Amino acid sequence: MGTRLRYEQMIKNEFPNIEYLRAYSPGNYQAIIYAGDITQNLDSETEIKLLDFFKVSGQAHLEHIIKPYSNLFSDNVPPVDDPPDEIKVLALAGGLNVSGIKESVNLAFPFLDVQMVKVEKETIYFTLPEDKHLTNVEWVLINQYMHEIIPLNARAKFI
Repeated sequence: MGTRLRYEQMIKNEFPNIEYLRAYSPGNYQAIIYAGDITQNLDSETEIKLLDFFKVSGQAHLEHIIKPYSNLFSDNVPPVDDPPDEIKVLALAGGLNVSGIKESVNLAFPFLDVQMVKVEKETIYFTLPEDKHLTNVEWVLINQYMHEIIPLNARAKFI
């Protein structure tokens, strides 16, 4: 699995009855899957099948929690915008090891010229050349899209 979009794509492929879906990670090595049918509800049979699916196909280091899609709002999960097609391609096909993440970031943001990637626990650190000066708007978009191309549960930090 890997990124949020990969998780969602694999779930949709395996469970065509799920109409509403959002994979989310609050950190702490958890992946929360909000899923629901046409009424945004989740029956217990689908919940059990999802848990079994993650035992085989989920990231082994994550605890997978299944909740009805209707809980998404009461749990205050931040909304996500549909990323550009270029970001979707990287999220679905990019490498998830250190070199793959670095390559994906440089393909998505060639102007950043990421020099090094270091991983510590849930955080992926990216080193930028010292002469990089970006606006606040650029940083907001970079962070938003960055979380689409790094693994679910990971956090990106620039140093």
